[in-house]
Amino acid sequence: MESIKFSTRRGVQRHYRPRRRHQQKKQRQQEQLRILQQQQIQQQIQQFQQNEQNNSFS
Repeated sequence: MESIKFSTRRGVQRHYRPRRRHQQKKQRQQEQLRILQQQQIQQQIQQFQQNEQNNSFS
């Protein structure tokens, strides 16, 4: 019984492994995009704050 369970389990892992790797790649790309967007937003906020300071000084 145990040997049959083990063999089927291994088959399932083989079937799912490539798909899982693909999902991980997608998740990584999404995370990188998110980080890039956050950095861009932070830069925009900094520029905006600098502009506000310059306006208030003048």
